[in-house]
Amino acid sequence: MKKFIFILATVTLLNSNVFADTNTSVIMDNDEYTEISPKYIAIITPYKNLSISDGKATCYGYTKTQDNYKAKVKVELQKLNSTWTTIKSWEKTSTSSSATIDKTYSVTKGYSYRLKTTHYALNSSGSVVDSVVKYSSTVSY
Repeated sequence: MKKFIFILATVTLLNSNVFADTNTSVIMDNDEYTEISPKYIAIITPYKNLSISDGKATCYGYTKTQDNYKAKVKVELQKLNSTWTTIKSWEKTSTSSSATIDKTYSVTKGYSYRLKTTHYALNSSGSVVDSVVKYSSTVSY
């Protein structure tokens, strides 16, 4: 009977996502929870934030990777006309496991804006081993 229960429990675990979920982490991201699934093993934290005040857009992007990878982040400020168009972009590659961009840019009233952030993990030779694209919430100004 014990052998039957052990086999049944093993089959149940193998048919579920228990093993896939053991490396999953949840982070707070603009008051929303973002789940990083195991397919992003090298990227720990892809974070972005956009705020607009007095005609200035503050654009923030942050990438944190596992210690044995270098981080790279690309931040694109996008404006909505009939489609989303990138009006300004910045990119930073770090020699360590985290990269941050924190920039301001003048924007025009009467439009909606968002950030498109692309987060990368690079190996020691500079090749991309992981990447993820995230969009901020839309901010109307």
